[in-house]
Amino acid sequence: MYEAPIDDYKFVIDHVIGLDQLMANTGHNDISIDLVEAVLSEAGKLAADVIAPLNHSGDQAGATRHDDSSVTTPNGFANAYAALAEGGWTSMEARKEFGGKNLPMVVTTAVNEFWQAPIWPLRFAIF
Repeated sequence: MYEAPIDDYKFVIDHVIGLDQLMANTGHNDISIDLVEAVLSEAGKLAADVIAPLNHSGDQAGATRHDDSSVTTPNGFANAYAALAEGGWTSMEARKEFGGKNLPMVVTTAVNEFWQAPIWPLRFAIF
């Protein structure tokens, strides 16, 4: 079972990158390490509970490309993407006026790593 390295990323973001100073320098004082930890925790749950289980079914069924260039993905992939989209995860770094959360790229990079690590082909499918 996949477990996202939440504590490792929290340490890097907080102590190596220096989230507080980075956010102060960019005028994003509303983004704290507590918020980042909550985001990473929820992203880790999605990775373990929704995305990682798709690895086996994806390997077994594979995707099918049709003559009209449409593609049918294995069972569960469309539902997983819908869960990501409905949760606002696909626009984390977008500005709030465009429906995003305005999170720094360092956070979205960590989240993307959580989701791509358990199922490598997802790197090409979603992001």
